[in-house]
Amino acid sequence: MKETIGLDIGFQTVKLAVLKKSPRGLFLGGLGIKEIPSQIDRRDTSAIAQLIRNLMDEMGLKAKKVHLTFSGSGISIRRITLPSIPKEELKEAIPWEIKGQLPYSLETIQLAFYILREFMEEGVKKAEILTVACPKEKITQALQILKEAGLQPTHVEVSPISLWNALLSLDRLKKEEVVGVVDLGAEKTNLYLFEGGTLVFHREITPGGQDITQTLLHEIPALTFEQGEKIKKEIGISLKTAPVESRTTVRESFVMRPVFERMAAEVGRSIEFFRNQFIVEKVDKIILSGGGAHLKNIIPYFEEELRMKVEIFNPLEALFYDPQKVNPAILSSGASFGSAIGSIFKEPIHIEFLSVKEPFFSKTQWAKRIPLIAASVAALFFLTLAWRSEVELSQLEQEKKEKIEKVKDLESIKSTFLLFKQKEAKMKEERGFFSSLSAASLPYQEVLKELSEVIPNHMTLTLLEIQTNTGPDEKDSPKRSPSFLHLAGFVFGNDLQTLSALAQLIESLERSNLFSRVQLIAAQEDKTFYQKASTFEILCEFSHTILKKGGTSIK
Repeated sequence: MKETIGLDIGFQTVKLAVLKKSPRGLFLGGLGIKEIPSQIDRRDTSAIAQLIRNLMDEMGLKAKKVHLTFSGSGISIRRITLPSIPKEELKEAIPWEIKGQLPYSLETIQLAFYILREFMEEGVKKAEILTVACPKEKITQALQILKEAGLQPTHVEVSPISLWNALLSLDRLKKEEVVGVVDLGAEKTNLYLFEGGTLVFHREITPGGQDITQTLLHEIPALTFEQGEKIKKEIGISLKTAPVESRTTVRESFVMRPVFERMAAEVGRSIEFFRNQFIVEKVDKIILSGGGAHLKNIIPYFEEELRMKVEIFNPLEALFYDPQKVNPAILSSGASFGSAIGSIFKEPIHIEFLSVKEPFFSKTQWAKRIPLIAASVAALFFLTLAWRSEVELSQLEQEKKEKIEKVKDLESIKSTFLLFKQKEAKMKEERGFFSSLSAASLPYQEVLKELSEVIPNHMTLTLLEIQTNTGPDEKDSPKRSPSFLHLAGFVFGNDLQTLSALAQLIESLERSNLFSRVQLIAAQEDKTFYQKASTFEILCEFSHTILKKGGTSIK
């Protein structure tokens, strides 16, 4: 590997890593990170391009070619299985297979895929394929930033794939393990689950790191964004076994804790869903990556909440570096550079979003022309024989065409039959799921009656949602996963009236025989009304009493 630059454009930072091979192993030739100021619009390509130019100047980099990776919401990663067909035909078949699974139209996305493996099933060769869909708008914006920065991309991919390649290349995913990777980004938190080194599950989770900062700013208006970021990094998350050290930070810690709790709860629920859906006994460990992985107490907090081994992925630990070119202070934030370094590897999972025109004499172009060349040679051959036996040639041509048509018909019928068989199995699976879903019941009238009696007069509900983690295999199990009631709404009045109303509601729910473990997960002022109002969210479990009345668990 010659010296290669990896550029990671995130929501809150831009990161650069320079990597090359040396006789001793992988050598880190440079490392840099620059915060994107909060006042900069993320759609301002010129401002972000200027930040990248400044960072390259500070690092003394003159090269123009880079490997680019970027993140953001809207990136969809899925695994599908199709009959094994040529790659060119896959390009046409895959969009039709996944279009119903995407939240946006095919015209607005760019699709890339990678064949994970090929296998035989019921005598038919099939392929397991990883598909990555990315909004064209994000790719265009990222390429425009590079153009304005005077850089030339030689490889473009998305951060989840870059992080995956970094984990594989640095031997952090063992074939015998099921590993969860929690990428703690500024905009979102992403959960990736790997089985045997292969990505089998991905979920985008809120909140992200910036939500913690925004919560601080909302509850303590005197703080600036920069002060909020500093407090978040210095205080981190307080542990149950270790109270907050300073009295001056008690308020800040109290304000941030519900956001951390919500994040950990979402990760835990997603892992439990994965275990039930994929029939996995356990997840062996959790690896943290991203800027949020360096928050104080984050490892013991996740270990305490998830009850499993947690460690940080620092890709810099496996690399040699020159202390003259790499600032040792940056090395401590190594978890932030997983995607930047992974984009340099570009393998073993190769996903390419950079449109490259193939040379005329490339293998792919020759593969496209071989049928035409073969047909021309065959036509010339038969023309030279025509003078010898025109009648015999005509008969042979007719027989040849008939046989080819029969083969084509058989192949078409076989492919159609396989597709219908897959769809039939999928429909049966979905029908089974919805049948089990319809069997669930709950005494809704009793729940609604109870809520109507405890809701204060100056409070309005906007959301009443039932959530559960129960998987299809737990239908007849005596030990059911808890079901949750999620409430959200408005409460009108000043701060004292709001707090009093919320306290009254929580106390009433806790006294009720229908609910338990009532938690206020969000409360903030809403300035969209002419009078003072606040929004709130409350989460509570249904008690065992009501679940027994309701019959089977809600799914």
